[in-house]
Amino acid sequence: MKKKKIFIIITVMGVLLALYLVLVQPKLEAEYSFAGYDGKVVILTIGNRGFQDIHIRDVLVNIVDKPETAKIQLQQEQEGFAITETFDDPGYTFADYDAVAIEPGTASKGDVENLPSPYGLTVKDSTAIPSVTIVYEYLGKEFKETVIID
Repeated sequence: MKKKKIFIIITVMGVLLALYLVLVQPKLEAEYSFAGYDGKVVILTIGNRGFQDIHIRDVLVNIVDKPETAKIQLQQEQEGFAITETFDDPGYTFADYDAVAIEPGTASKGDVENLPSPYGLTVKDSTAIPSVTIVYEYLGKEFKETVIID
């Protein structure tokens, strides 16, 4: 009976540790890529280190302000990302950030063999952008990732 209790305690602790590691560790990778138009348009490369889709819920500049526009840019065949104010450049695909699921395995940090992420977050505002905060959901839990623009 004592061995059974110890086994149950160890199992419960293992499950709790696994849940902690899955839910507490942010899975969104976001890196500043480039800026244009006097810093009023920035592109962040974003990817997913997790095993489930990430859903972006909100994008903020200067931690609390809504930007004029924020769109996900889908990179196709290594063309790179377009820095644009109009979001209608031919050959490039833009979508509302809340309509795109960031698929698992698209993060590239520290992995030389991995191709760059196919997702770019393009943010446009009326003034220069000092930081971008991405509010996202992963496995039903909300996270925030802030990127400081150099």
